[in-house]
Amino acid sequence: MAMQLRSMGELACHGTCNALKCAKYMMKKNTSLTRLHALWAAFPAVILFSMAHGNMAYAADTWSASGCGKEPTPPSVDISSVEHYNASVDKVTAYEKAARTYNTCVASEATKAETAVSNDAKQQIDHIHAASVAVQKKLAANFVDLSGKLKAGSKKFSAQ
Repeated sequence: MAMQLRSMGELACHGTCNALKCAKYMMKKNTSLTRLHALWAAFPAVILFSMAHGNMAYAADTWSASGCGKEPTPPSVDISSVEHYNASVDKVTAYEKAARTYNTCVASEATKAETAVSNDAKQQIDHIHAASVAVQKKLAANFVDLSGKLKAGSKKFSAQ
């Protein structure tokens, strides 16, 4: 049985910047292979969207999502026969599900960590701001006092 891997429409999508539109087109097809292609066409766009909007954290030396377990390992793809290929499709589909779950966990932990850092920074900023306001009030009071003394001296000397 011959297996058609991509239609002309799918090939037209290949290499375009709009992976989500391409995936939508490809999802109209009825084959699981095409759905897999559609998922993988959209997945990089979802990851990049998440990264661009701060929902995904990556800093290998300083932070990790310790509560998310081990990052899923991509499976190998065997295209030596239709049976092996179909088994590979199943493995890649399972990997895609695990990768999405892992990414959701990482994004959630990153948001929690970022919120904690933000709250700590806000407390420090509030402390610094309070000290700055106290200095400004003290200086303003000093100028009010000095201005009053100069005004009194001016009045004293202008009367003479």
